[in-house]
Amino acid sequence: MSKYRISVIFLFLSFLPVFIFSKGNILNRGKLLIYFDGKYVGSEVYTLKEIPGGYEGSSIMSVILPRGGGNVAFTYKTKEIMDRKFNPIHYEDFYTVNGRKNYIKVDFKGGKAVDNCYMAGLTLNRTANVHKSFRLLEEAVFYQYWLIYKKYEVDGGGDKRTINIYIPKIAKEIPVKIDYIGNAAVNTGKGLLEIKKFMLEMGSMGITFAVDKKGKLIKVFSPEQKLEIVNEFNYNFTKTDKK
Repeated sequence: MSKYRISVIFLFLSFLPVFIFSKGNILNRGKLLIYFDGKYVGSEVYTLKEIPGGYEGSSIMSVILPRGGGNVAFTYKTKEIMDRKFNPIHYEDFYTVNGRKNYIKVDFKGGKAVDNCYMAGLTLNRTANVHKSFRLLEEAVFYQYWLIYKKYEVDGGGDKRTINIYIPKIAKEIPVKIDYIGNAAVNTGKGLLEIKKFMLEMGSMGITFAVDKKGKLIKVFSPEQKLEIVNEFNYNFTKTDKK
């Protein structure tokens, strides 16, 4: 999995049409602040709605990353339809890199992921096998870690679990380990916020994420990629005992 790390995935980012979002009861929304090497570089806003038969998730991300002697501007817009157990049914991913447009559209049905893509100047139509129970993850769409947590919770939780993760960019499903690694207290400046911490192991790469007691995503941290994503505030973590 190392060759598909976030830094590599970012190289392929690039179409930003206007979505027509469906109406639904909003269950959760938030804003994620993105830091690279300790510096603020952009943000991502996300929404989860309840719709007939399942959920609709959406996100809009904008970030500027240093590369070489200059900067690269990325935008990212996604929409996903899920069933009641957070299994993907349909996914759309439109993104730009310095104005260059690309997209991915995937339908999931009958154990297959069938996509239509335009990436790096190439039009692709691919089919991949997926399990009955799975989540998806684009390594530059950070609210999806929260959806992985929701899937973990629906599937019964536990200290350790393997979740099947489909990666749209490479049209491939891989098994990913998710470990509950304990509780922590977040210093918000207005008191401590109790959170649960998890480790997502993808090959040689480990990504930590945390949710609060209500299950809201608080933080995503990838030291290997020098990426830190926090929900609305730059929290200060202190460890507490695992419960």
